[in-house]
Amino acid sequence: MHNGNESSLEAARLALAELLSFAAGRVSDKDSYRKRLLKLSAQGRREDLHTALSHSSVEQDMEELFIFFDRAFLELFPDFVTECRRLSPAAPNTVTPQRGRLTSEQRIMALMSLGMLDPRQIASTLNLSVGTVYNYRSRLKATIPPDTPLHEAISSLLP
Repeated sequence: MHNGNESSLEAARLALAELLSFAAGRVSDKDSYRKRLLKLSAQGRREDLHTALSHSSVEQDMEELFIFFDRAFLELFPDFVTECRRLSPAAPNTVTPQRGRLTSEQRIMALMSLGMLDPRQIASTLNLSVGTVYNYRSRLKATIPPDTPLHEAISSLLP
């Protein structure tokens, strides 16, 4: 058992180090982009500035973030999807579209299981509307026993 705890701790350490590296890379990319925009502005190149601002990479950035999160989360909690199926076998969110990836519903459940319970914070983190988060939560709530609080059911998903 002790060896299992050590490997979990090592996985957590690696995930945190990778998270810091990922975030630092994103910040560096954004700073380079900001400098490029400032240079275009200083040169009075309004058309080029407009073009640069019109081509946002937000969707691509979010997808890269989700890939990173899913991989790290499932490495730390490899039984999470199985536990989701156990908790709510009738819920549509228990089918993972790709090995090593989470669905939007599973990502919401993952954040809730980590202690993020505010729907506004979840929506902001996942770039979803608050209504979408409430809809996913309502669908999940409908699949668990009626006397079980949602946060208690979700917290049972992680060891």
